[in-house]
Amino acid sequence: MKKLLFLFTFLFSINLIAQQNPCVPLASNLDSTFGLWPDTIQNLPPAYSGTYYETYVQLKTPTTVSEVPDAPADLNGVPIGGLGIDSIALIQANGLPTGLTMVCSTPSCSYPGDDIGCVNLFGTTTALGVYDLEFVVDGWVSLAFVGVISMSGVTGDYIYIDGYKVVVNSAADIDLVYSNNFEVLQNIPNPFTGKTKISFNNINSENISFSVYNIIGELVYYEDYKSKIGINEINLSYDDLGSPGIYFYSLNNGDKTITKRMILSEK
Repeated sequence: MKKLLFLFTFLFSINLIAQQNPCVPLASNLDSTFGLWPDTIQNLPPAYSGTYYETYVQLKTPTTVSEVPDAPADLNGVPIGGLGIDSIALIQANGLPTGLTMVCSTPSCSYPGDDIGCVNLFGTTTALGVYDLEFVVDGWVSLAFVGVISMSGVTGDYIYIDGYKVVVNSAADIDLVYSNNFEVLQNIPNPFTGKTKISFNNINSENISFSVYNIIGELVYYEDYKSKIGINEINLSYDDLGSPGIYFYSLNNGDKTITKRMILSEK
């Protein structure tokens, strides 16, 4: 199903208003096999609160049903693996943060089999957090003596797609992207009652010591964190600390220690 994802993922029928750069399918992809760029491993670039966001996904649709992972092997006992794809379309999209919109390169948000397409995700949001995207997709195939039928009409359900996400960071995180230093941001949200996120930038891939102390200097939480080059995130929950109060968190990369204060509120 992973390979199928973006073929159907960002096909959302909305007018092109407010879209700065409508996406254009790359003709070079027509000679490619079924695929989606980027895939779920690379995933989508992060968005930043209050900053205009725009990204593109290129796709090459499958030619036959057999190219579609997790598609039904037959319809009412009739094998369909080798049958050609008539078309595929997005029925519903769930999970986008408020302010972001998806637009297909076709008005109907439907693509024929063995075709190329492009989808644009754009807008401005202030909704911080991680948004898992879920998409509801249907496909149509041609059966002899029957005509074009939908897979959902025969199987009784759509295909549900996940694996992609939109991460909306604080606008302050933009500074980290261009930083050539070891830097730590204030946790978000702060104060917090459930979970909070601590973002930091590191110029090396190395072990980072992460410590949390209470107001009287007692160590209450410790973690050795394997960082990557660039922006990293550490998540803390209420249960990690145990009781409301003022805490201090420190990150050390072996050469430098950065400490900031956070507040855990009553639930």
